Amino acid sequence: MRVPAARSFSYLFPLALLAGSPPLVAAQEDVLVDVRDLSPREHRMQRFELSREQAVWIRAVGAEPRGRSFLSRFLDRGIFMGREPKWDGDAWPANAWIIDARTSRLVWELRTARPVTGRKGVHAFEGTVMLPAGTYEAHYAALYPVAGFTGDGNDWRVARREAPTGGPYVEGGAYREFGVLIRGAGRSLSPAGTVARPGDVAVLIGAGADARERVGLALEATGTLVLYGVGERAGSEWRDYGWIADATTGRQLWSFDDAPSEHAGGAAINQMVSARITLPAGRYVASYVTDGSHHPDGWGQAPPYDAGTWGLTVRVAPGGDQTVARAFPYEPVPGDAAVRLAGLGNDTLAVQAFAVRQPVTVRVAALGEGRGGSLYDYGWIVDAAGRAVWRMDYGATHGAGGSDKNRALEGEIRLEPGTYTAYFRTDGSHSFGDGFNTSRPFDGDLWGMTLWSEEAALQLVAADRGEQALAQLVRIGDDGDERAAFRLAAETAVRVLAIGEGDGEMYDYGWIENAAGTVVWRMEFDGTEHAGGASKNRRADEVIRLPAGGYTLRYRSDGSHAFGDWNGDPPDDPLGWGVRVVRAEKR
Repeated sequence: MRVPAARSFSYLFPLALLAGSPPLVAAQEDVLVDVRDLSPREHRMQRFELSREQAVWIRAVGAEPRGRSFLSRFLDRGIFMGREPKWDGDAWPANAWIIDARTSRLVWELRTARPVTGRKGVHAFEGTVMLPAGTYEAHYAALYPVAGFTGDGNDWRVARREAPTGGPYVEGGAYREFGVLIRGAGRSLSPAGTVARPGDVAVLIGAGADARERVGLALEATGTLVLYGVGERAGSEWRDYGWIADATTGRQLWSFDDAPSEHAGGAAINQMVSARITLPAGRYVASYVTDGSHHPDGWGQAPPYDAGTWGLTVRVAPGGDQTVARAFPYEPVPGDAAVRLAGLGNDTLAVQAFAVRQPVTVRVAALGEGRGGSLYDYGWIVDAAGRAVWRMDYGATHGAGGSDKNRALEGEIRLEPGTYTAYFRTDGSHSFGDGFNTSRPFDGDLWGMTLWSEEAALQLVAADRGEQALAQLVRIGDDGDERAAFRLAAETAVRVLAIGEGDGEMYDYGWIENAAGTVVWRMEFDGTEHAGGASKNRRADEVIRLPAGGYTLRYRSDGSHAFGDWNGDPPDDPLGWGVRVVRAEKR
């Protein structure tokens, strides 16, 4: 980017440079920006406004990276062993710059302004820069010192709240010179808030660590939106990023991954994206998340030029109908959601049965743990026969903020009238109830699964389904040998539903005996199908006719892999581990 021509002076500035008087030509002009007395790890921004084009006078002192050997800088770039770069030789640990507040365009930077070179890496600039009328932001980032070794307590890349006690520019007090003074015919503005750009619909600023910002977007008609985002990207992985999703289905329509990124100034991890998307009339949600490091509330490295827009900005495309889109408050889960298996801890199997009386679309919001294509904490829904009708799939999830293993899903499922059971299972670590062992997600209290419908109420029912059965033996544990009697007044078609363990032969299985003790039905491996989870989970679903009379339902399990003590993944319907007999017409 070209920088406006400026006058520079070949002399060293004293420690009181910024407090000194400017040249006579600027004596009658207003002080627009005055940043001094900076502390290590501090970033400041001041806005100013110019009512006419003019040459503003700038005096600034900063410093280049220093104190690292060529070898350490070379190794820190991560060339060997595929390591992530830890140092950017182009970013200064003490730097000043100016951007156009309405366009985010860089108009001047100390690092590239042909400053006078001072002692031991300190650089000073004094001169004039021609700027047109407009609103500007002057930034100064003091992320010093640079230590000799990566991870040193005085390294400017290490996020430290307390001031370091040593290192380049701190030892000897050179940092006291750092700052920027700007004079011109204009006025200084409050740095609070953001500057509205034409067509802005939503501005999501990721200001803190482990934060999540979101807002609903309503389009009254088909419209084209311009998306502008600034975030943190290390290699191919975004750590602070945003996305657009359908507010009804939860389907992600666009994310930072879908647009090529460019360096946003400062550290190499500062990246910006810009894209246009055309959406039909509907309701959408814009989201932005940050991790625990390098954000406006505490930069871990040099910030980007447009530090105030770290986040996602959505605006109507120039020339489009500016009234087509509006923002509205968005909550991912309503407070009166019918089925709420949320806030779960470790080693939990949460269950809730529900009934629907008419065809209905059910909304699903799920939050669990997963990595590398596999989920460790996940949810699913089964029908009255124990067959899965919906499952939380890793491919449909997206990052939930914090650690990359926090996965979220928003979606919907169409259900026919009937009774269903919602399950959510967690493993032995990383959960809301027992504490997350890495960075927590943004909606940690929703860890689990929540269901609701905007069409009709979901009626909660007991999960044992006993009222539907002629007889049942379910939730059978290890070394079980259970029985239950039932009687038929007339010849009846019955449906037998059984879940057990088998591998060529059955180890946990059920059967039916008549009054004489004769077996009239048995769960055989060849008559079963996979019941979900581990391959040895088997399901039988058969309709048989039985004469009038008395019967005994039996179930037997061996010493491993049964309800409450699984040594593999449980079946889709773990509560149904056992056997049930229902009237066939109930099917």
